Amino acid sequence: MSANYLTRNLKRIGTSAVVAALAVLFSGVLMAAELKVLTIALAPNEAPDIEIKKHATMTKHLEKHLGIPVKVQVGIDYTAVTEALRNNHAQVAYLGPFGYVLAYEAMNGNVEPLVVGVRKSTQQTSYNSVIIARTDSGINKPKDFGKNSTISFSDPASTSGFLIPSYRFAQLGIDPQKDFKSVLFAGGHVASLTAVQNGKVDGAGTNLPSLERAIEKGMVKKEDIKVIWKSPDIPGSPITIRKDLPWEIKYKLIKAFTGIPEGVDTYEGKMSRYQPAFDEQYDIIRDVKAKLKDKQK
Repeated sequence: MSANYLTRNLKRIGTSAVVAALAVLFSGVLMAAELKVLTIALAPNEAPDIEIKKHATMTKHLEKHLGIPVKVQVGIDYTAVTEALRNNHAQVAYLGPFGYVLAYEAMNGNVEPLVVGVRKSTQQTSYNSVIIARTDSGINKPKDFGKNSTISFSDPASTSGFLIPSYRFAQLGIDPQKDFKSVLFAGGHVASLTAVQNGKVDGAGTNLPSLERAIEKGMVKKEDIKVIWKSPDIPGSPITIRKDLPWEIKYKLIKAFTGIPEGVDTYEGKMSRYQPAFDEQYDIIRDVKAKLKDKQK
């Protein structure tokens, strides 16, 4: 094989690589130019019009950085948010850790966490799931739930409102679907907490930040509800994007989320700032999902 042959082919390979790189670059630029509106999907919490209105400052902040309109839509349930992302009806979504893992599976990896919020109250990205009960229920620990007990979960795709409390019950040899009188899927943390407050159920699986906000807003009374179990730290809920989103939009989004000024109400409640998030942070959720599946066989 001659030196000239190698030289010619190396030049050809080098030229092809440059052409391919330029094609990807300009493809991204064209896609960014074609994106006229960025849609963000949020999981249900409060009524959709309330959710959209209370986060208006965040939406305007993103529009300023992106230079295009930003539309916010609230899914009817957690699965609807994933479906919006999968079908490109939304390019960005606020997903819980378990929701992110499920979206990653449903979209064959065409999704990635962009940033995660740092909570003002703890200065941590993590949070905790809790199992709560009415103070008059006679339930003081998870094992006290029995065949006459009723419980509410937020949604089958919720981390703190289903996966983590379900795993805790499984560790105790309890399957709520088989061992309790009834299981309610309320559709969100607020609805789940309200169900406990109103005596519709004896207890619920939820998270500490949602419980604290509900008490602060007067949705539930502190004296009527008690925390009977608190989980170890759970990785924070990521702002998630489609992996095929143009790099220019990704860059602007990261810059916008990591540079939030005072007075902007984030999509996740009281966050002091955002920091980059990475897929491997959610491997622990994948592990819990697999272990729960094994215990339920």
